[in-house]
Parts: sequence; C-alpha cells; structure tokens
Amino acid sequence: MGLERYIEDTLEKEAPELKRGYDFWFEFGLKTDTENTAKKIADILNNSGEYAQCRVIFTDGLDMWGITFEPLTRRERDSGIYY
Repeated sequence: MGLERYIEDTLEKEAPELKRGYDFWFEFGLKTDTENTAKKIADILNNSGEYAQCRVIFTDGLDMWGITFEPLTRRERDSGIYY
C-alpha cells in the first residue's frame, strides 16, 4: 500500500466528510482548493502521529493549497535514532 492510500485511510477514518477528488487530491503531493481544508488535513495527519510533521503551503502559480511533510515522523524524531 502506498503513502497516498495510508493518508486516504487516515482521512476516511478521522474525517469521512472529506472526499478524495473533491476536497483533496494527489498531484505532485497532497493538494486542496481551500486553506481551511488544508489546515484540517494537516491537523488530522499531525495528530495521528503516523506521518512526518505537516505544514500548509500555498502554491501561488497553481492557485491551490498543498501540504508538505518534514523528513521524519514524530515517532522517528522522538526515538533519538535519527538526527
């Protein structure tokens, strides 16, 4: 199962009202049309602890919102193994 499917499963469980293809999609990363949706998705993924820390960005040239990930998950960062 790819990362997109893991993210989609998390969103289906935590926010079933968000629909892939309508509220969010994967196109060179995770994208949304609105800042509020991007913030909600980032909060869900950050609170899950299963993904690297997310932050919301606006891609000006494409006029859409995106979510970027830090290189390590919270679990990896807290383990002390990675620097």
